[in-house]
Amino acid sequence: GDYWQSARPSDRFGRMAQAVRGRCRFAAKLQVCCSHEMATVPFVPVPGMLYRKYKILQDLGVTDVIQCWYFGNYPGLMNRAAGRLAFWDFSKDGDETAFLNRLARTDWGDQAGKVVRAWQLFDAGYNAYPVNILMQYYGPMHDGAVWPLHLKKVRTRLPRTWKPDPEPAGDVIGECLADFTLAEAAAVTQKMDRLWQKGLAELAGVSSNDGPENELGLYRAIGLHLTAAADIFEFYRLRAKLVAGADVLPEMEAILRREIAVAEELKILAER
Repeated sequence: GDYWQSARPSDRFGRMAQAVRGRCRFAAKLQVCCSHEMATVPFVPVPGMLYRKYKILQDLGVTDVIQCWYFGNYPGLMNRAAGRLAFWDFSKDGDETAFLNRLARTDWGDQAGKVVRAWQLFDAGYNAYPVNILMQYYGPMHDGAVWPLHLKKVRTRLPRTWKPDPEPAGDVIGECLADFTLAEAAAVTQKMDRLWQKGLAELAGVSSNDGPENELGLYRAIGLHLTAAADIFEFYRLRAKLVAGADVLPEMEAILRREIAVAEELKILAER
């Protein structure tokens, strides 16, 4: 599938590459900056994922690549990483960590080590993205900070992520789950959020003056998106328990208060 940033090339793609090897040129279509997984940001800073993809593509004999669509083509970290990797000699130019360090030094200088550690934690978190098409099209990773949280069932649909929707998000959370249970979606998004926050902690002491304008704000904004997504799944997991008679209102109230803070901070970052 070509909608994914977090997923590696598929087995089917590998079989196609093997079938045409020595017969014709073979190309890949990639989302290098962001994808339908989170299409409301300029890019997701996970250059290690690109390194591993391009290495697989080179091993498969892929000669050409088309990068991005109308979104996901923002000039910056990930586009620059993809451009370098298109001409990277994986047998001579160094491993993934070496690549990341060279990439980070361009913008961050002496702070590059901290930034690379943050990227690696972001990578580990983003790698846990719950892969299914419905999660991309209807899930909360894009805009969860503006989803209302419905304590009582309203049975209205989730918004589409690929174009503006006239109605706010509903509560039919199953529309984005596909083959995931609600508990599984809550668990993996909490893992994504937890690892992203660890990555942000690595950036303590790194200032915007040390790197590209607003990039640290983007990293924080993505963290807020992931917190909101994890909160939404957990809120509706708890609501199901509430309906069954469990005393979970304090936990649900804590989520609501955290989401108010998330929305307020994201508003400031978006205005910047």
